[in-house]
Amino acid sequence: MSVIGFTDHPTRENRYEIIVTAESDVYAVVAFNEAFDDDENYTEAYDVHQYDSETFGVFFWSEDPIDTDEEPLVLPIEEVEA
Repeated sequence: MSVIGFTDHPTRENRYEIIVTAESDVYAVVAFNEAFDDDENYTEAYDVHQYDSETFGVFFWSEDPIDTDEEPLVLPIEEVEA
C-alpha cells in the first residue's frame, strides 16, 4: 500500500469505503490492510474518515471490482456529477 493521499484515486473506477472498528486511524488502516491482504486483487487506501470514537471509514480503490453483496462492510463510492 502506498502513502495515503498520494495516489491518483479520482481516476480509478473501483472505489469503495470499508467500515472498521479501531482505536485510531492508524489501526483502521491496519485493519484495512488485513482485510484485503491477498495477491489476487490489488487495493490501495487513499483516505480515512472517523465517524465516532471507534468507527472509521477507510476509502480505497481496487484493481478489480468487489462484490459488495458478499462484503457487507464494503460500500461502493458513487460518482457525483457537479
